[in-house]
Amino acid sequence: MVGELEKLEELERREKLRWAFRLRRRLIIGLVFLYALSVVARLVTPRLTVLAFLLLFFAINEFREWLFRRRLAESVATRVLIVGEICAVVLAIYCSGGAESFLLPLSVLQIVGITVHVSYDFGWICAYVSTAAFSLVNILEFLGLAPHSPLFLSAPDGAAVYFRQTPIASGDPWRAFCYLVVATVGYGFTLSLTAYASGYINQKIKVREELLERAYSLQSAMWRLSDSLLGEFSVKSGAQILSTWMVHDLGYSSCVVELGLADNGFERTAHPPDFATDGELARLYSLRPANGEPAHTAGQQYLPLLRGEESLGWVVLGCAHRPGEEEMAILDTATNQFLSFLEKARSHQEIVKLSITDELTGIFNHRHFVAHLRQEVERARRYGQPAALLLMDLDHFKRVNDVYGHLAGDAVLKGLARRIQKSVRTTDLVARYGGEEFIVLAPQTDLGSAEMLAERLRHVVSESPLPADDRDLAVSISVGVAEVLVDRAQTDTDLMRIADSRLYRAKSAGRNRVIASSPDH
Repeated sequence: MVGELEKLEELERREKLRWAFRLRRRLIIGLVFLYALSVVARLVTPRLTVLAFLLLFFAINEFREWLFRRRLAESVATRVLIVGEICAVVLAIYCSGGAESFLLPLSVLQIVGITVHVSYDFGWICAYVSTAAFSLVNILEFLGLAPHSPLFLSAPDGAAVYFRQTPIASGDPWRAFCYLVVATVGYGFTLSLTAYASGYINQKIKVREELLERAYSLQSAMWRLSDSLLGEFSVKSGAQILSTWMVHDLGYSSCVVELGLADNGFERTAHPPDFATDGELARLYSLRPANGEPAHTAGQQYLPLLRGEESLGWVVLGCAHRPGEEEMAILDTATNQFLSFLEKARSHQEIVKLSITDELTGIFNHRHFVAHLRQEVERARRYGQPAALLLMDLDHFKRVNDVYGHLAGDAVLKGLARRIQKSVRTTDLVARYGGEEFIVLAPQTDLGSAEMLAERLRHVVSESPLPADDRDLAVSISVGVAEVLVDRAQTDTDLMRIADSRLYRAKSAGRNRVIASSPDH
């Protein structure tokens, strides 16, 4: 981000300089044209020296632009050329009437351009150089070492009254001296005031530009954070985005995002990744403010993540200084964006959970199981690993609904789901397949192990009654077991068909039993 701003600033500066070169070119051409017209109209004294110095100014300007295009505009030679431009303008002023010259505003524009486009200090230096050069030619004229050059043909007097193109002894030295002092002081004061005013205005503009650039930079950073969090739904990934953003975009040395979990533990995400060692995390944890308010302690800024009165965690920043009001406002905005993301992620997780969970029993539903089964069959066949499928049906469940009611039936289904869930491994997937049918997908399990698992489940279900509304009911299950045959072109549909067939045989054989083989075995 900083690099992009520096590039934009450099492009803007170069565009300003390019504009200044073009302005000076057009101004010089316009002044030459104006002077030529005045000479043709016999309004001013024709002097080739005026045109010569203006053309010298034009040539130096063109040479400076040539250096600028080759990125040599910051060299010492360029500053020497600027001083040469000033001297050329002063000589053109002298040759066109001195204090009476129509070119005097050109010096003012020169100082403005130098102060704005080069530097404030160099603008003052050039104002002094221009004043000194103007004073020098006036002194030479005063001493009779240089001829007076009146501007207008119709004005033989004017400054000539005081100089008469003669040494001091043959003229009126006092009046000539006063004229010299007034012209020089007026010229120098005008240029000094121009340098100060243009420098002051330019400084104000730069301050405003810096404020605008900072505001734009912060706004762009906020947009990047918002855009990064917009398409993300993982809490861990969102915390990583926030911690990385705090370090890269806002310049903090480190950032640890600590989020509370449902089991009263904590999940911590840090940037840089190697910053948050176990010892460092323990230290940061011990220094958290007890009152849940933002605080700056031991080189760390603690920002609470609050949702109403509920504390969701902390953002801990590596920050040697205590943030001011403006910085705290930025941090508050960032943490509020992250809190909005957490709310969105929580809602998304709930929606995902609802879409894959059976509403009654709380275990996975049929759609999620089918999608997972397809992936597991592909994995088992690709890597030659065993996997088994257990399809279960609650025996005589219709009688439970008919005799005890549907509320009792729902209670039995919930209790059965809980028992199955507790009796299998954490790697096994349990789902409600439909109605009173339940299904278990057991990865890394061959047919023999799957049959033993099915027998254990059957025993767990039948050994003790299940609570059903205001009573306990003894129930049993029938189970059909199928194995993924890795050496055959078997699909998930084939596996389900086998398990369903064996379940049907178990029920036909009297229920409360497990069938794990085909009829011909």
